[in-house]
Amino acid sequence: MHGTLLGLSPTLGRRWSSNGDFLTPALYLHKALWADRGVTIGAVIDYLDGSDGGQTYWIQDGGTPNVLNSYFESVVHRLRESPTETHLLEGLNLSALLQHLTLLAANLDVSKHIMPWFPQGVDAGDGELHLTEGVLDLKWEITRSLGLFETIERRHHTLAHATGGHPFPLPTWLFSKELVTPHPLGGCNMGDTVNEGVVNDRGEVFGYANLYVADGAIVPRAVGVNPSRTIGALAERIAERMTP
Repeated sequence: MHGTLLGLSPTLGRRWSSNGDFLTPALYLHKALWADRGVTIGAVIDYLDGSDGGQTYWIQDGGTPNVLNSYFESVVHRLRESPTETHLLEGLNLSALLQHLTLLAANLDVSKHIMPWFPQGVDAGDGELHLTEGVLDLKWEITRSLGLFETIERRHHTLAHATGGHPFPLPTWLFSKELVTPHPLGGCNMGDTVNEGVVNDRGEVFGYANLYVADGAIVPRAVGVNPSRTIGALAERIAERMTP
């Protein structure tokens, strides 16, 4: 089947968005949070009106699954027991950080003292997906979205300090400005014509009758909030309007 859909829109793979996801944990040394219990998101702080530096986003309280806690503990234990593995951190000035984390983990159940803040925002949505010899690659420069993430980072510092916590930016962001998103959107966007999108408003691929896409890939821009309801609503609408 490879190479059989030659009439697809030239926009395929373009305008991918991270939905402004920016995981920013904070460490609370003097109180237990038990982020692995209860609901993952219990409240949000809303800046969707652009009142914080003109950026559109919100921040939620997060949670940590037990498997993630176990993984974190195993990594710290492995590094503590095998100092030679720290060569992976050379050149990143993380040695002192590792020493502090190791000491902390030895005397504190770290997983019970971390709050993972979960922001989402409206990023530039300018990523591009490329498929080369069966390998899918994402090209995404953070430049146009940097203002959003720096605003979120400053707000995170403010919230962490106000609640007695210590901001703990992920090393991937701190040293290389790399991010992780659980809410990827776009790349197979809706549009009015084949030159503007891959599918129409019913999720049907332009030029290919009865070929539908009904997931987050068709959302044409960041929504700045959890997109599950938007994706679910689109999928239900597409299902209702499919040609028998």
